[in-house]
Amino acid sequence: MRLIGDSGNSVYIDNNVLKYSNQNIHVQRKSYIIQDARYDTFSAHAFPILQNKHWTATYSTFKRKLNYYRVSRFMKRMMNSESILFIRWVAEYEQTVELQSILSKITKGILKPSS
Repeated sequence: MRLIGDSGNSVYIDNNVLKYSNQNIHVQRKSYIIQDARYDTFSAHAFPILQNKHWTATYSTFKRKLNYYRVSRFMKRMMNSESILFIRWVAEYEQTVELQSILSKITKGILKPSS
C-alpha cells in the first residue's frame, strides 16, 4: 500500500459520532488517498488525516473492517443468495471463463454466460 495523495481533498466519513435529527448524519474529515499496488485499487476515504499520525496508523482498523464486515458479509450473501448478478466491465475471454469457473464453485445459483 502506498500514499497517493495527502492534500485532504478526499473526504472520510465517520459514522461513530452522535448526531441529532436536525444535523447532518456524518462528520466529514479530510483523508488520504491510498493505493493498494497489489490489487490496483484505491481508497479515498478510509484513511483519515490525523494530526501527528502517519497514514498507516489507521491501517489495522481499515483491514479489520474490510475483512470482518465487508468481505465476510459479501461471501455469506454470495453463497446463500438464490439470485446474484456479477458484472465484469472489461476482461479477456479467458479471464471471463476463469471467473465464471471460480464463481460457479462458491455460488448457489447457476451462472449463465452472456454473449
